Amino acid sequence: MTKHLQEYSKLDNFQEVYSAVRKHIALHHDKLTKADRRVLDLILQYTVMNGAAYLTCEEIMKDTERSKATVQRAIRKLVTLRIIEKVHTFDPEVGGLGANRYTIFPSEEQS
Repeated sequence: MTKHLQEYSKLDNFQEVYSAVRKHIALHHDKLTKADRRVLDLILQYTVMNGAAYLTCEEIMKDTERSKATVQRAIRKLVTLRIIEKVHTFDPEVGGLGANRYTIFPSEEQS
């Protein structure tokens, strides 16, 4: 895991991250739409390697082929269900908001 992102990880290794996502999906299966799962899978792809991921809404939109409203709705739901944590970041180079940082919460069984 990259040292910088690893400090934000709530899980110890990629097996735990992957396992947590699968348990979250099983637990909330009836509440998650296909778009929600697609957004979560994308976050998982980036998070598994580093424990956390920096992604912009535009990157998620492009990679999932979903609209901005759909992506924002999915992120809100994933945060509300405590599957992921979303943290706004500041980019001093552009003097404004940077990519959001996403981390995956442990499942209830892992807590």
